[in-house]
Amino acid sequence: MRITRNHSSHVGDAPKMALLKRGTGSMLARVGISSVLAVAAVGGLATASQAVVNPVTPSATSGPAAGGNTITLTLASTATPKFVSAALVGVQFQNVATLAATSTTACSTTPGTPAANIINSVTTRFLSSTKISTLVPDLSGGTTGFWVACVYNNSTLASATAALAKTGYSVALPSATPTFLPTSGPSVGGQTVVITGTNFPTTIATATPLSATLGGVAMTSVTAISATSFSAVTPPGAAGTATLTVTTLGGTVSASVGTYTYKNGIVISPNTVAGGLSVDVDVQGEGFSALTFVTADTAGTDSGDGTATGTNTATPHVYLVAGATYDPTSYAAGVNKTNGQKAECVAPVVISDDELICTLDANSRITATAGVYDYNAVADLADGTYTMTVVSGGSVTAPTFKTIISSGAAFTVGPF
Repeated sequence: MRITRNHSSHVGDAPKMALLKRGTGSMLARVGISSVLAVAAVGGLATASQAVVNPVTPSATSGPAAGGNTITLTLASTATPKFVSAALVGVQFQNVATLAATSTTACSTTPGTPAANIINSVTTRFLSSTKISTLVPDLSGGTTGFWVACVYNNSTLASATAALAKTGYSVALPSATPTFLPTSGPSVGGQTVVITGTNFPTTIATATPLSATLGGVAMTSVTAISATSFSAVTPPGAAGTATLTVTTLGGTVSASVGTYTYKNGIVISPNTVAGGLSVDVDVQGEGFSALTFVTADTAGTDSGDGTATGTNTATPHVYLVAGATYDPTSYAAGVNKTNGQKAECVAPVVISDDELICTLDANSRITATAGVYDYNAVADLADGTYTMTVVSGGSVTAPTFKTIISSGAAFTVGPF
């Protein structure tokens, strides 16, 4: 019976062993299935991750509508998936209604054929698995100035593929041809001009630049007024016309109709002297560095006999003339100038291109008789208002050869 029991026990154990074997096999089978599922799950996650559109950081969030600028796009180091290779990376700009819509607008999974609102970058460079650069294309054809830059691991952008990164990008439209007022002013500069156009930034910053030039020289004190106007101060410039240009993020445009006219003019200080006294005068203008004053001609030398002196040589001089304009047009042998010099600011010294100093002695005057000009150091200059004028050649008849800054500064001699 023990044998039977033992046999029964052995026999009875067989099913257990079988069950154990079957259980083990089943467990192994389940493990195998689980492994397959795990691999599938990983693959599924990888596939799903391909659809995850990570934010990417651009080196610039805006630029000119015409494009042509290169920006970099950088993924976070923890982002997945990453950029694959130079052969498998492409960037497409897709037009959106607002910049805020960037976060809610999905990049197209079928980039398709570029159109006015879907534009491919033609040059994208792989820099690392987290950084690329892309040449911004011409984005002026969009219905708005706002775009989503979508990055694909697909350099052709021709087949269905999920974007892996995106960022917002805005463009600035160029201003319309600007106009300005006033349209003329002194060559010494310093005049405030109001410029009118379109698409001007209302706040001037690095991301929203605004500048202007006049004759190729930067205007100063540029101040935003509105999206259609701003003010700026003219720089010094040569007498004549100068073209205005305006530069915004949208590009540079020039005033195609009309130019700004620089007119002769200087600023002097002081502008008065009591009769019979002398004063040193600070003359501010433009173009003085081109003048070479000859000491023998501008020292205020008196011949003492009414004969010609250096005050009327063909070298530069600083004159006082009666009335508004120095006019030597009738000057010839035996004939005085139509409106010539009445006094001279002597011993001029050029400080810089836009400044010189000289001494005006109201105890001296210039007399002219039959075309002979003499500096008289003992005859007082008559009281009255004169115009100080810088000329590059005192005895030349035509043209008048004023400096590019010459007349317009009133100087008064009186019984103060």
